[in-house]
Amino acid sequence: MSLHRLSIVIAFGFAAALGLGACFIDSPLPSTFRFTCEVAEDCYEGQVCSAGLCQQPCGGAEDLDCPSGAPVCLSGFCSSICPVDVDVCPDPQTCFVYEDPNSSTPPTSGICTVVCDDEYPCGGDDVCVQGVCLASCMLDTDCGSSETCLGNVCIPNG
Repeated sequence: MSLHRLSIVIAFGFAAALGLGACFIDSPLPSTFRFTCEVAEDCYEGQVCSAGLCQQPCGGAEDLDCPSGAPVCLSGFCSSICPVDVDVCPDPQTCFVYEDPNSSTPPTSGICTVVCDDEYPCGGDDVCVQGVCLASCMLDTDCGSSETCLGNVCIPNG
């Protein structure tokens, strides 16, 4: 084998090895990813274990703001936006879609959340309204800073 041909074979072998090495690079987790848990100690600081998933509480005066990967506070936890046509929410979460009865345009996105029911009841004084846990209230001051008291439940402003 000629020296030139040998260098080409080595170059291709080196390039292939680099390419194979790239297969082992971890890709970033999707914004809807939630670590599974059994107890709060399984989660990062500031998170709780709820419905078997590590989740960041929100809506309370002492809670941190929701991160950009899960910007919506729903059912007391920071939640991710999800497209309605792709199942990206981690089990037992589902893509909860609110369809505005006054709109003729169907929604294209929803919010990843655990829909409340007998298996996943709301905690504390929260009430289950159409599958979503909402904090009960008497006044706006009973709700989080980005919520309003309407019909004795806290709803997001907007």
